[in-house]
Amino acid sequence: MRSCARQPTGAVEATVLATMMEGLARFIEQQGGNAASVLARAGLNSELLKQPNQPIAFGRYCQAINEAAKQTGNDNFGLLFGYQFLPQQLGLLGYLCLSSRTLGQALTHLTRYFPLHQQHSELRLCQHPGGCRLEYRVDDAVVIDRRQNAELSMMIFLNILRHVLGTDWAPAKVHFAHPAPRAKRAHLQLFGSAVYFQKPQNAIFFSRQVLERPMPERNDSLFNVVRHSLEIVGEQNQSVVNLVSEVKSELITLLATGNPRLDIIAQRLKMPSWTLQRRLAEYGVSFKDMIESTRRELAVYYLEQRQVSISELSALLGYAEVSVLSRAFHRWYGASPKKWRSSIAG
Repeated sequence: MRSCARQPTGAVEATVLATMMEGLARFIEQQGGNAASVLARAGLNSELLKQPNQPIAFGRYCQAINEAAKQTGNDNFGLLFGYQFLPQQLGLLGYLCLSSRTLGQALTHLTRYFPLHQQHSELRLCQHPGGCRLEYRVDDAVVIDRRQNAELSMMIFLNILRHVLGTDWAPAKVHFAHPAPRAKRAHLQLFGSAVYFQKPQNAIFFSRQVLERPMPERNDSLFNVVRHSLEIVGEQNQSVVNLVSEVKSELITLLATGNPRLDIIAQRLKMPSWTLQRRLAEYGVSFKDMIESTRRELAVYYLEQRQVSISELSALLGYAEVSVLSRAFHRWYGASPKKWRSSIAG
């Protein structure tokens, strides 16, 4: 078992809008997996579909896609999920592209507003004399295994291009940053072009001429409304990140005291308890879940510090007894703290 834990801070994980879960549970079941199990292991739930503009942890979303690939035995899960993922399933970002005047404008706004859709990632449209390339990169250090997300994302971007250019259109070539999978036939068939691996970046290459192609559903009025809505969502989600970051920072400090209570944190943040509780609820964030996730993150960090004993770890996380810690840790990682520490030592 490998870990990439860093010293916890008040910082919140990168997020992606919950609209990316559209159709995920159904697709997992179609591939022979158990959607409830996959989402539970990633700390997600299907109720998020009711709030498509709600930010969810990007790392957990990637974990769900990776877990789905593992449970279904489909090594190309991300690739195939992306293949059937329609542009409008991207929510506001998708409709922003579809209502644009030209493909060039659609891709320009896709790259400009992508950070509001998915944080700690970069999407660039590069133009040069030989043509264009759409580059995608994840900068979130929490996400180590990026293959499934990369293939899912690149296929979604390809679907935006094909929405204008036709379902049989193929790019000049496709690059992926990750190593080549065992079976590459599906990649060649679905992209319809040469696919190369272990390249500097994930990229789709195509001619500059296609940028002038008009979008089939171009609509200036809808475009302006969607763009404004996306900007509002971005502002609201930043408020969520700021508040949750402050609460998490206080939790890290208070857990070791045994008093990670909402009223104490509210007092430290200089607001009434009911106000803090209401604001968290408005954002779809549970204070109880925040305590759980913070303990889970801290547990890994402290276990990697060999000088911290299991009993000390229990106290640092605010547990009265080691047995309570052991039960919680086994629920999170499927092993006891002692066994988990031994596994990373080897």
